[in-house]
Amino acid sequence: QQLSHIRSWAIALVRSREKMPTEKVERYEKTIRNYLASVCNHEEEKEALLNGKDELTKSQLQTACSVSYRVTNPNYVAGADLIVKSLKDTDSIEAF
Repeated sequence: QQLSHIRSWAIALVRSREKMPTEKVERYEKTIRNYLASVCNHEEEKEALLNGKDELTKSQLQTACSVSYRVTNPNYVAGADLIVKSLKDTDSIEAF
């Protein structure tokens, strides 16, 4: 799953688990458990997450809520930079 989904689903579970349909809660928890297990370093903890016997703790949900999901675009050029580059000489500036 995308990290943005992990984050938003964890926030949804924290804020309104009791209002959500059971199937949706189970699906969100399963996805979050898989994510937490994938970043976990301890085998016992990883197994416990994947088995899913216990409810996710506040700490685990907080970890999922704080996932950094934004990726910078290495090809991004700010609009102002594009304008400055396009206005190379006096004629182009006057035409602008």
